[in-house]
Amino acid sequence: MEKDIFTFYELVQRFEVRIPILQRDYAQGREENISICKNFLQAIKDSIQSDQTINLDFIYGNVDNGAFLPLDGQQRLTTLFLLHWYACEKEHIAEEHRKTLKRFSYETRLSSRRFCESLLDNMILVDRSEALISEQILDSKWFYLSWKQDPTIRAMLRTIDLIHAAFNDVDGLWRALIDQRDIVF
Repeated sequence: MEKDIFTFYELVQRFEVRIPILQRDYAQGREENISICKNFLQAIKDSIQSDQTINLDFIYGNVDNGAFLPLDGQQRLTTLFLLHWYACEKEHIAEEHRKTLKRFSYETRLSSRRFCESLLDNMILVDRSEALISEQILDSKWFYLSWKQDPTIRAMLRTIDLIHAAFNDVDGLWRALIDQRDIVF
């Protein structure tokens, strides 16, 4: 895998991707990192809209029993997971693709792992006029109030809102992420 170039979706098709326990919480969506996250999302959006490839650099890790365990790249992988989830919700993508996305999981905390699973198991209405998708998630029957205490989940919710703000006007997002191969590492 040393010299392979993947899109996020190709990576989760080939391997289970598990963020190992030794990794820190997802930080890209934290309040103090919003500008970093916005810039990252804007670079992705620019790449998609111009159909120009952006290489997100190396993602290091180990493959163990068919699972890729990243040692570096967790922040980018998590943001890409959330972007793919968002595209699925926005464009009502087939269940088979949700199953593929379920090959991404978090080991840092049980609550983070269950939140990622629940995102994929439950439908969220993505409306262009909706300002904060996180409010809909927080109000969902499947969302546990204790999850509000998980810093990874809080950061993911913030990132989902940033993704929605950046990509709600992008048509064909799923196709762009899957078929164009513009976002690689």
